[in-house]
Amino acid sequence: MDVLSDYIERVSKKVQAAELKNVHVVKRDAMDTGLDAESNGALQGFLIAKAQFSMMALKNAFSCA
Repeated sequence: MDVLSDYIERVSKKVQAAELKNVHVVKRDAMDTGLDAESNGALQGFLIAKAQFSMMALKNAFSCA
């Protein structure tokens, strides 16, 4: 079973149920984005910052529990 494909299918159904017209769910290769080097670097920086923020939020959530 391809877990990623299953997840994408569930997200697609939620997007359709919510009638979100500005959301497109796609499965892509994270290592081959098709972006030029500058855009790819900016995207990676954004994702790293987002991951760090998410980890900080999780730590805070569990330390308050």
